[in-house]
Amino acid sequence: MTNRTYPQWACGVLLAAAVGCAPGAAPTSAAEGASTGVQPGLVAEYFQDELLASRVSTAVVPEVDVDWGSGGPVGLPSNGFSVRWTGSFIPRFSEAYTLSTQSDDGVRLWVDGKLVIDDWTLHAVREDSAAISLEAGRSYSMRMEYYEHTGLASARLLWASAHEPKTVIPTAQLSTCASACGGDPSRQTPPGSDAAWTQVFVDDFSGTALDPSRWWIFNGNGNSITGPRGAAHAVVSGGTLKLETYRDPARGNAWVGASVGTGRFGSQTYGKYLVRMRFDAGVGMRGVALLWPVTGWPPEVDFFEIGSERPSRDVNVITNHYLPGNQMEHHVQRGDFTQWHTVGVEWTPNRMDYTLDGVVVSSTTAHVPNVPMWLGLTSAASLSLPPDSTTPSMVALEVDWVAIYQVR
Repeated sequence: MTNRTYPQWACGVLLAAAVGCAPGAAPTSAAEGASTGVQPGLVAEYFQDELLASRVSTAVVPEVDVDWGSGGPVGLPSNGFSVRWTGSFIPRFSEAYTLSTQSDDGVRLWVDGKLVIDDWTLHAVREDSAAISLEAGRSYSMRMEYYEHTGLASARLLWASAHEPKTVIPTAQLSTCASACGGDPSRQTPPGSDAAWTQVFVDDFSGTALDPSRWWIFNGNGNSITGPRGAAHAVVSGGTLKLETYRDPARGNAWVGASVGTGRFGSQTYGKYLVRMRFDAGVGMRGVALLWPVTGWPPEVDFFEIGSERPSRDVNVITNHYLPGNQMEHHVQRGDFTQWHTVGVEWTPNRMDYTLDGVVVSSTTAHVPNVPMWLGLTSAASLSLPPDSTTPSMVALEVDWVAIYQVR
């Protein structure tokens, strides 16, 4: 049975290495989200700030083709606002396309989770483009983010190919669903219960915010290893959770990331944990999925950790922290973690199996934890090897779903 105890918030050494908890910090509750029915067009979220933090309203719009002039969307100020559009598009031809944004001011565009346009700067109307090969009839998830500082405001999303004249992507080729309609952003769904495991928790992030009865969001300073975290940097949209790290003007333009955990759902001793995720490339960024004890430290089990020394995201270093002191046992998984993978750990009384895409890659029978633990996820900037001029303006650890199981 799940042990419904909650995390210890007198942090000390707690969360120091991976989550970055600061003494006296407290979690920020997330607002409950609601899903949007599938229909032509895109889901637009409107924010009364430039940081995509203070959402005012959500609507379905036919396309991204807006010119607000010196004003802004209804209900928002004429300056200092932002908008996020999410959904998917379906090309009509199998060939090379050019996707373009026209914006005043900053803009970013992701396709199938990859950042393809990144011009998060103040500027007059400017066109940014990305070349991409597309297949006819296939659904591609997309997310476009925009902010307006002062003056004129406009945003457009266009495409062009050998057989497709350059035009705003039309409503008929857009959908409010994430990736393939009725499907899943990463094209894989979490496994259910089986003969060995009973599923007790699953979240596919189909709403617009984390459920506060299940998740906490950390909001506070970092530590000697990684930078601060902000509640606004944990974003649920387009069927995924994004832990976004970027320079936040509200925090002195520091690189601010995000940490979340299932401590509000509860903890358990032993179980299987699966996280379907991907991590953007970028110098100076660290991503972690871990098990953290309800009280005391260690143990700690980092079953996914890619530090700033691996900006290409090709090696996952698994670490089991154990007593006495902070001794460590390491395992390695190799792959392209900018692409979707399911990382996991199967934790039983005498063994821990570390899995990648359902396959056991390594195991240990030594130093197996025997205390209640909960799941934590983090994306944050490294302090020892910080971001540099090549780092994208935003680096996200994107999660399609999380599933937790108990031993039968």
